[in-house]
Amino acid sequence: MNKIFAGIKKNISLFLAGMIVAVLALSSKAFAQGTGGTGSSTLDSLIQKIINLINLLIPILVGIAVIYFIWGIIKFMSAGGNEEKLREGKRHIVFGLLGLAIIMGVWGFVGIICQFFGITCTTP
Repeated sequence: MNKIFAGIKKNISLFLAGMIVAVLALSSKAFAQGTGGTGSSTLDSLIQKIINLINLLIPILVGIAVIYFIWGIIKFMSAGGNEEKLREGKRHIVFGLLGLAIIMGVWGFVGIICQFFGITCTTP
C-alpha cells in the first residue's frame, strides 16, 4: 500500500513541478508586453500551440481515464470474494478517478492561463 502512495506522491510532485514551470514560462509574456518587440508575438504563437495540443489531448485522456475506471468496476464486481482481485479493482477505480481529477485540473488551469494572459482558447 505504501508503494501505491509513493507512486501517487511522485506523480503529483511531477505534475506540480510541471505546472510551476509552465506558470514561470508563461509569466514572461506579462513582462514582455511592454517592450513592443516581435518576441511577444512569437511567445503568443508558442503558447497558443501548446494550448491547442493540450485541448486536443484532454478528450483522449478523459476517455482513457473513464475506460480505466470502468475496467476497475468490472474487476471489482467480478472478483468473487478474491481479496487480491478486489484490491486490484479498487486500485483501478481510485486511479481512474484520480486521473480524471488531474485532467480536469489541467483543463481548468489552461482556462485560467488563457484568461490571465488574454489568449483566445477553444475548449474541447
